[in-house]
Amino acid sequence: TPGAQIQVTFKATELDPGLSDSGPFTVDLEPGFFTKRNYTVQVPDAFKGKTALIEFKFANLEGQTRVSFNEFDLPFVNDPTALISQLYFLDDIRFAKGIEATLTNPVEENATATLDLTFEAADPTQPTNITIDWRDGSPIETHALGAGVTTASYTHQYLDDDPTGTPEDTKAVIVSADNVIGGASVIVETVIRNKAPELLTLTANTTPVLEGHDVTIDVTYSDIGSADTFTLVVDWGDGSAPVEYANLPATSGGVQSFTKTAQYRDDDPTGTPEDTYTIKAWIRDDDTGLSNEKTTTVTIRNADPQITAMTLTPTTLDEGDSVSLTVSYSDFGIDDVHTLIIEWGDGVTETIGTPIDPSGNGTLTLSHVMLDDDPTGTSGDTVTVKVRLEDDDTGFDEETRDITVANVEPVITTAFTTATIDEGMTAELQVTIDDPGLADTFDVEVDWGDGIVEQFTVGAGIVLSTF
Repeated sequence: TPGAQIQVTFKATELDPGLSDSGPFTVDLEPGFFTKRNYTVQVPDAFKGKTALIEFKFANLEGQTRVSFNEFDLPFVNDPTALISQLYFLDDIRFAKGIEATLTNPVEENATATLDLTFEAADPTQPTNITIDWRDGSPIETHALGAGVTTASYTHQYLDDDPTGTPEDTKAVIVSADNVIGGASVIVETVIRNKAPELLTLTANTTPVLEGHDVTIDVTYSDIGSADTFTLVVDWGDGSAPVEYANLPATSGGVQSFTKTAQYRDDDPTGTPEDTYTIKAWIRDDDTGLSNEKTTTVTIRNADPQITAMTLTPTTLDEGDSVSLTVSYSDFGIDDVHTLIIEWGDGVTETIGTPIDPSGNGTLTLSHVMLDDDPTGTSGDTVTVKVRLEDDDTGFDEETRDITVANVEPVITTAFTTATIDEGMTAELQVTIDDPGLADTFDVEVDWGDGIVEQFTVGAGIVLSTF
């Protein structure tokens, strides 16, 4: 390209602090096609025998032109017109690649990476100082190498693939050195990979546990990532969503253990005295690592409901009067469905559903009219009231209390439908019976006054009879 130039600058380095950058030397390039041109740039006297950087800047190049530093590039260039020149360096200029580094890649968390360094000393009679920043938050390391040493190897343990929340992370290790020809620093990368934790054991209660009580599980786990944090996830097998437990002990001390409890509110399904649940557990670390799953089983046994108190008021009453029943009860199975069955002792049985509060307790008050002093033929009787509390898993409890029920004498009123009749005609007598004993039956004797006496039976609940 007409007007193309090369600007050459000699730059000072820290290895020779007394030097200053030279001004750029400008070389005008002559156009040519498959022609060879030689250009010379004189090394400034101040830089002779010193360590420096040589900077080349190309100006006014157009198209795909380029400059090669290798005279053997030409046979491998797809477009020979793109190769406009080659540079050759005289013997009095020594070139080096600078410090070169290789690093173990990839590396599992908590494992050790090896960093190998090679370089050419600017002054072989002087020591070389190496600085390494491992870029994981650990202190920067400084190492001194003796005069003439041009290789070194260092190891470093990466405790974690930081930052959190990723399965792997790239670490760019920065190495710098003095007394090195060429680049005095280098960046080399490695990938730190997370290692998933391992759930070793999962155990639960070996004997049946009553519903409403706690089940205890014990887990042990390990992870080579000693800086990881962990979350235990447990599916208790009772139909609820899996539960997460954070802040588990770190594994820097080796295998760790953890204990957790959960309450089983019911032995589900309904209608069984006990049921077996399958518990599943796994561990997740803070870098998306998921452990293997472990399972175990536990037996949850139904707890019988308990009638804790039963009172009847009053304890002595007449037939036809009301009695009040108060029942207090409890059940460890707070999700159980409960039914109260009351046999009042007068031939009446009542069945009702009974609620239970979140603490597992309940109270119910009912009122009942005592229909009769049973059995028949007595002026009063001791009546036994029986209460049975059942849950939906075959559990029950029963209690009885006695009350005294007295018979009440009936009161009758009579009236003829016709006050005056002729002899030979039929008289109708209406008898009204007033008796609070609604289950009583009656024997009615009528003396008609004409020498005839008749016996009649009146069933329970019949108030008005005509004879």
